[in-house]
Amino acid sequence: MTDMNLAIKLLELPNTIMIGSQRLSVNTGESDVDLCVYDKEVESKWYTMLKPVKRQEYYDSLLLEHSVMTKYNDLDVFIFDNLEKLKVVELVMSIMEDYPKFVLRIKWVRVKIFRYLLRKYNFIEE
Repeated sequence: MTDMNLAIKLLELPNTIMIGSQRLSVNTGESDVDLCVYDKEVESKWYTMLKPVKRQEYYDSLLLEHSVMTKYNDLDVFIFDNLEKLKVVELVMSIMEDYPKFVLRIKWVRVKIFRYLLRKYNFIEE
């Protein structure tokens, strides 16, 4: 199965969310695909393809507070066991879609906005 075939299968699940530059239509040729999925909807056969990423390799992501990151080639999949937290990510991404594209094209700005909104909507309790 290719990255895109798996991505398409995961996107068909009711609670899968695309995040990052692809979702915001500011992707480049080097952009990967980032998805957040609800663990209860992921078929066991897909788990054999998705390889866990060590936290040290992706240490600064706030998403890791409530998910496990996995990879399949250029597909990054954050697997959530808490549907409420996954819904916060969807809210944040939908808010970010209204930001001007010229702002979102700058990756560090996009990441900073994403982190700010996750905190604002109580993704993490500080």
